[in-house]
Amino acid sequence: MCELLQLVSHLNIIEGKSNFCMTIQGGESSNASKLLQDYTQVIQDITFHEENKLVDQEFPEDCSAFKIQQLLEDLTEPEVLKFLSVLGQELLECLYWRHGALRYMYCHILHQRKYWIKKICML
Repeated sequence: MCELLQLVSHLNIIEGKSNFCMTIQGGESSNASKLLQDYTQVIQDITFHEENKLVDQEFPEDCSAFKIQQLLEDLTEPEVLKFLSVLGQELLECLYWRHGALRYMYCHILHQRKYWIKKICML
């Protein structure tokens, strides 16, 4: 139930992104900063959740490369907002950490998989 409430909250924030575009076009920027920060937080939460699912499944070979690429693209989208100077240093740093954590876990699992394959082949 808690995950459902969080998902609804995330969807409301994502819908707010379209409001942000209208706000920027209309010349209002007072609420834009908050909407962008919330949107960035949602992206971090979703990519963290998806990364954990991939880790639990040990990055399945059939789909993990595609999923990793999608997640990295999702994480890159808010970085464009850096140029608008609305995210702040803390959120940008969190985005970079999410990038690194995702890449680290993917490489770690792949290396572990190769190690076990070598070990099995030596038996």
